[in-house]
Amino acid sequence: MRQVRWLVHRVLLWGKGHKRAVRYGLYGIAACIVATVVLQLVYPAGRILPFVEVQNRGLGGRSTADAAKQLDKDFARAKLSLKTEDKTFTTSLEEIGIEVESTATARAAAKYTLAQRLIPFSSLAIMLERDTPTNMRFDDERLRYFAEQINKEGFVAAVNAAIAVKGSKVELVPAKPSKEYPTATIERALRSTHFSPRTEVRVSPRTKAAERTNEEVKGVLHDAQRAVDTSLKLKLNDEEVTVDKAVIGSWLDFPEDAQTMRLQLSLNAASVKKYLESIQSKVYKAPGTTRVQLIDGREVSRTAGEVGRGIDTDKTIASLTDAVKKGEDI
Repeated sequence: MRQVRWLVHRVLLWGKGHKRAVRYGLYGIAACIVATVVLQLVYPAGRILPFVEVQNRGLGGRSTADAAKQLDKDFARAKLSLKTEDKTFTTSLEEIGIEVESTATARAAAKYTLAQRLIPFSSLAIMLERDTPTNMRFDDERLRYFAEQINKEGFVAAVNAAIAVKGSKVELVPAKPSKEYPTATIERALRSTHFSPRTEVRVSPRTKAAERTNEEVKGVLHDAQRAVDTSLKLKLNDEEVTVDKAVIGSWLDFPEDAQTMRLQLSLNAASVKKYLESIQSKVYKAPGTTRVQLIDGREVSRTAGEVGRGIDTDKTIASLTDAVKKGEDI
């Protein structure tokens, strides 16, 4: 503050000693102000000020008629890219009933009222700052139809939380909410957009959580991992077969309860059966042939064949299912 006072004091002292220079300087400033106002007053009413832009496009210095023609030309093949979170829809503005009001836009860009012209250097402020948005005309019916198509094709159904088994690792497949893009929201977004010949509009969805959440799956996820980590050894007579964790993982199945939609831990019988058939050869023994001796049509002797041997598939699957669900070793 002290330095400012000192500077003001020095200027005043200089002014007292140079009164003529100060007077001429004030005359010069006044002349510039008057000249600026005069130039602003005589600037053509139907012409856009230099450097003024229309939606980031330089149309400064042009008459409103020329600017309107240029806008019509630029928007003749204008495109719109509407982006949802998952898809992009590209169309022409003409197809969805959106047209540029070129004359109204050009006039808005050239607007320079008498009151503004009387303000010194107002033209400079306008030239530096004005970027006129385009005025658009909307065909309500075609715009609504386009919005309805986006609503239909952009919808993403919710994904319930699930479980995936990769080798010996059990993983959560996270739930995903549904995504809906209401027709009214899309129309509102388009009507509030400042269009250019290449326009991109992003719309946000209205989401709804999936019916089966991640939390509801975590219990089954824990049980499934425990099942994979269970030590399974199948005793086939005198031989013992250790079941690999990845094989156990391939058996797991997660059926959904029809009423609660909750997942349940189970085994896929077809997968287990296929595995049991692959090890059947280790214990399988075909039954022997029973021999019967007949004399004159009467049985006189019978030699029973040896009893066959193999894996009781259904019983084994039931035992495995019970063991895996309880996390018990076999």
